Amino acid sequence: MRILHAVIIAVMLFLSCSAYAGETSISVPVSINYTGGCVITTPPHDMGSMQATIPGAGLAAPSYTMSFTCSFGTGYTVSQINFVNLANSNAKTIKATLYKDPGYANAIGSSTPTIATGTGTGSLQTITTYPKIFGYNTGNGACTYTAPNYYCPEDTYSATYTFRIAF
Repeated sequence: MRILHAVIIAVMLFLSCSAYAGETSISVPVSINYTGGCVITTPPHDMGSMQATIPGAGLAAPSYTMSFTCSFGTGYTVSQINFVNLANSNAKTIKATLYKDPGYANAIGSSTPTIATGTGTGSLQTITTYPKIFGYNTGNGACTYTAPNYYCPEDTYSATYTFRIAF
């Protein structure tokens, strides 16, 4: 029995003793520079086939929806930064103007390039614009004008819109 007590006491003394001579700790600062941001992921815009006669007031084209994702809480401003004429194979042009609304009351232009402002959700967001095609016959214009219409040569007209998201 004495041996059992001696073994138990020895084990308890062994377990209660630390093998370390001491201890110390340090607090390390941690930081992350979260910058947020936005990414545009949008398809080309095919306006399809249109008539070669364009009314003086313009011809509505199919709407265009651009897609983008901004980090949650990131403020953004979407703008169009080029205002294009669509050119045909002979470098003759017709004009395309984008509008913010389907009623064509709010044109997006060089003096009003902002399409939308908002705050990112972290999810895909969309903005729809509404193009209108105008014929013209001055300068490099492709069309002839006989009131009240522009008559434009049949051809494929193309251009590139450039959109910017500032954040």
